[in-house]
Amino acid sequence: FYLTDDWTNGSIEFRGRTYSGVPLLYDLTADKVITEVPFSGIQIALPVEKIKGFSMEGRSFVRLNKDTLTNILPVSGFYELIYAGQTKLIARREKNLQRAIKNGIVIFYYLTKDNYYLFTEGRYFELKGKASVYNLLQDRKQALKQHARNNKKRIRRNREAAFALLAEFYDKTKSGNQ
Repeated sequence: FYLTDDWTNGSIEFRGRTYSGVPLLYDLTADKVITEVPFSGIQIALPVEKIKGFSMEGRSFVRLNKDTLTNILPVSGFYELIYAGQTKLIARREKNLQRAIKNGIVIFYYLTKDNYYLFTEGRYFELKGKASVYNLLQDRKQALKQHARNNKKRIRRNREAAFALLAEFYDKTKSGNQ
């Protein structure tokens, strides 16, 4: 599960209506949102196609469909909305069950993978590192590099925070609010 194996009260937009204070779990291995039927303990995996988005633990997720024309997003599913300006930053969170044999004992563990995408020019683009951010936002490349240096954000150390910082700075400088 994402962040915790325990129920977290959150909100969900389901079938066009928003519900708050709903006990939620987000299963990263199956990309499903699970809720609990009150007073019964019964868990229900909600139909993902009827969920527009949900939030829990102060984090927001949106359901996005893979664009068959551009093939930028790898799969349809839930993506965490990290920065929600004109330029958007999203992350696809995944956990895959792995197994290894060590000294004749089978060990199961989860491998966590986060992929980041930047929305600009009406499309999502995958981010691999700082070069991909600077190439996408080329019109402000030098200013972005200087801003990253000034804030001592190293993309290798905390890529997510650095990507969000750069996207926010790009929006501010593009709109002339700097």
